[in-house]
Amino acid sequence: MLTVLTIDDRTYGGDLLSALARTLPDRLRVHNLSTPVPVRHLEYIHRRGSINWRRISKAAGDYTGQLLYSGSIPVPQDAGITLFEPLELRQRLCGNMALSVLEMMQEVPKSLRIGLYDPKGEYSDLPEHLLKFTDNLIVVTKNYSVYREQAERLLSEYGAVLCVSPHTALLSTCGFIVSPCCVDKGFTPLSQAVVISGAKPALPLACRVYYRYSFQLEPAFERLKPEGTDTEVFAAGLYSLCGVYSLGSVVPLVCSGDTDTQTTLSLRRYLIDCFGT
Repeated sequence: MLTVLTIDDRTYGGDLLSALARTLPDRLRVHNLSTPVPVRHLEYIHRRGSINWRRISKAAGDYTGQLLYSGSIPVPQDAGITLFEPLELRQRLCGNMALSVLEMMQEVPKSLRIGLYDPKGEYSDLPEHLLKFTDNLIVVTKNYSVYREQAERLLSEYGAVLCVSPHTALLSTCGFIVSPCCVDKGFTPLSQAVVISGAKPALPLACRVYYRYSFQLEPAFERLKPEGTDTEVFAAGLYSLCGVYSLGSVVPLVCSGDTDTQTTLSLRRYLIDCFGT
């Protein structure tokens, strides 16, 4: 079951009706939906004063640690609520976005070195897909044993050479860096480099960085999503908590970071313009 919280903030508005409404107490509504997956929607109508987070926590019950919330009002640390983190699906979307961008290129520029940052060796299936588009790939990982097996298999089956190293500094030579996990080690990227990740980097990187993804849900799931809930957060809940693993094959339409947004087409064009000569 998904438990989703939305907060309808009605504490503003200068008309008489809004002013009268603010004399009423806050209200918590619970909506239960069951098709195609069970969803429990906690709709908190906030009219005045402070939000009663303890009331929300009590309503969430056993699902407090898996509560989906994407509103702009922050949850206090002492509220007794742990929000669901949409990392698992976002990591998949990161790899899907990278492969889609490369697939859209008629030919990947020879000068475009691709880097895969995977310190724990959790995404060792990605190199086989990336090598379909380029032979200029380097993997940075601490889990050398996992990638040694992959390198031997890829060489035996496809004649492809996989370069594997534990040194994060080698990412400084890459123009397109794919990091499903959080980039938690510092390096100096190329000024024109693009990093796409499954999480916001722990350290600032002086290049284009994207770690949020936008896409369209199937109509049945879109109808189920409470208004005001972020599509990526809702889809991640479906994927991780309800086993809707078909969402793992979704190709994002858009990726965004702190400064700008790119489509697969515009990102492809940017990389060709920067590394195509």
